[in-house]
Amino acid sequence: MFRTIILYFLVFVSSFLFSQSSKDSVHIKLLVDSVLQQRVSDANGAKAKAIKLVSRCKNFPNKKYLAQSYMLMGLFYDDAGDYSTTMKYYDSAGFYYRKINYVLGIGQYYNNTGLIFKKQNKFTESVEAFTKGFRIADSLGNERLLSQLSNNLGILYNDMEQPAKALPYLERTVAIHKKFENTAKLGMAYQNLAVSFELLNNFKKAIEVYQLSIKTSESIGDSSILQYSYDNLAGLYFKQKQAAKAYDLHKKALNIALAIDDRAQSGLIYNNISEVCSELGKREEQLQAAGHALEIAEEVSNTKERIRAFANLARYYEDIGDHKKALSFKQRENDLIVKLFSENAAEATSESMVKYETEKKEKEKELLEQKNKIIALELENKERVNASKTKTIIILIILFLLTVLIIVFIVLYNRVRRQKQHLESLAGLRDERERISRDLHDNIGSQVSFIIHNLEWVQQELTTKSQEEQKVIHSVNTAGRDLMQSIRETIWALKNDKITIENFGDRVYSSLKKYNDSPQIKVRVKQNVKQNNSISALESLNLLRIIQEAVNNAFKYSQSKEIIIEVEADERYKYFIKVSDNGVGMNIESVLQKDNYGIDNMKHRASEIGSEFVMDSAPQKGTVITIYKENNT
Repeated sequence: MFRTIILYFLVFVSSFLFSQSSKDSVHIKLLVDSVLQQRVSDANGAKAKAIKLVSRCKNFPNKKYLAQSYMLMGLFYDDAGDYSTTMKYYDSAGFYYRKINYVLGIGQYYNNTGLIFKKQNKFTESVEAFTKGFRIADSLGNERLLSQLSNNLGILYNDMEQPAKALPYLERTVAIHKKFENTAKLGMAYQNLAVSFELLNNFKKAIEVYQLSIKTSESIGDSSILQYSYDNLAGLYFKQKQAAKAYDLHKKALNIALAIDDRAQSGLIYNNISEVCSELGKREEQLQAAGHALEIAEEVSNTKERIRAFANLARYYEDIGDHKKALSFKQRENDLIVKLFSENAAEATSESMVKYETEKKEKEKELLEQKNKIIALELENKERVNASKTKTIIILIILFLLTVLIIVFIVLYNRVRRQKQHLESLAGLRDERERISRDLHDNIGSQVSFIIHNLEWVQQELTTKSQEEQKVIHSVNTAGRDLMQSIRETIWALKNDKITIENFGDRVYSSLKKYNDSPQIKVRVKQNVKQNNSISALESLNLLRIIQEAVNNAFKYSQSKEIIIEVEADERYKYFIKVSDNGVGMNIESVLQKDNYGIDNMKHRASEIGSEFVMDSAPQKGTVITIYKENNT
């Protein structure tokens, strides 16, 4: 009888526990689904729910739920671009999945970490993570996870320009979606597969698969995928010199992007249309498309598409024979490329410094903890050992000193190693700047020089030139020489990490010497450098462009006899630059009410390097432009 009671009791307890565990599982799943749905419309509210979910799951015996909640938290930091924190949550999830040997969760962990590595351009680590996850999903026969990992591997290999490796993974992704009739994902899978065939130059197969993507997406009304497929197919036809077909497909893609208000994709397609219109001779639409592309790129802060838009505008003006405007937009394109390079270099340096400071603080924390442990041990030994108190203290002091010496050695060694790595990183940046300088000099510089020499030959050899032809040749020749001077100045800035104010003043003088050849005006450069401060390459280039713009405006419009540029530096001012003329002056308020690209450009350049820009002028009183920065800013 007693045994029977015990048996019933055990059955009741196990049934209760199983029922409770089942309820927990259902409740957690409902909470996870709720957070994922709310994440789209109310990210902050969803994140608050996820934090509560983590706290609750810590008390559950089944750590699978805790791992799931950590994985969920990682998604929010992924959305915010905080990949370091994202990886910490993902690694915590992976730890608990391994602890309970939940193999499917481990596979999902590798998929998620692979995506984070990819976003940081760590392609080797990304391939390794995706491959581990793929093997797990394949061994489990879990085709849902397998489709994710094979798709991610395929896209990654395409990005790495290894389409032969991408092909089998993307073909498997298509096969899985076709098997389960997952039409919603099949359109994108076809598109990724078509990209591989295109990279392999198998254009016939690529066109066939792009068309399958279009057909699939149209069947379910998936406009997002459809716009990409039309645009990619258009690009493929353009590669094959079929500009008319490419034009029609780009227009279809654009209409879809505009209908769903995808601004970023609309800007990219406008750039594509401008390039195709250049080939087709549709000049008006070529200009309009490039203008729309530039407007959208500036709106969404897409620097690469801004560069493309400037290149397309330069191409348009080149196509219609307006070489002066073409050179102007080409210069803006080059300036933006230089700026992008400088920003990337600065960002890389900043990341290295942040990493160094973080490691330094962690090491200091470890040192403090070790020191506290040693002190605690010393006090404990004093209380416990009375008979050999002096001896124990001496031994502890010796151990403490040895430990400190070892720690100091380790800290100094690591600091030297990090400094060496940092210097190597800076050396790499300098090498890259040198490479770009060489490319500008050897490629663009040599081409411009070739054009100038040929124009001079034309000017000398052609004897039947009208006055208008001579004027055009002289104008293009002058523009070419100005461009060559601009290239030399850009190379000078790129080749120097830091530039002293004295060197900068010398560069200003050499860049403005050409004006002194004119009988109508004289340009003087005065230097008063009491403290030879240093400025960055980006600052020097922007300051030089502002001065050149100011002098050029004075030369054209001021009717002055003399322009004076004063370059000063002292303990208060990092630099203080003044450009003044004794010309007719102007009414600043009336000038600023009109669109004045030159003044706006000078203000923008000054703002970009954190300088103050002041313009002072009045009719018949000349014009003074001042640019300065204080040492504490």
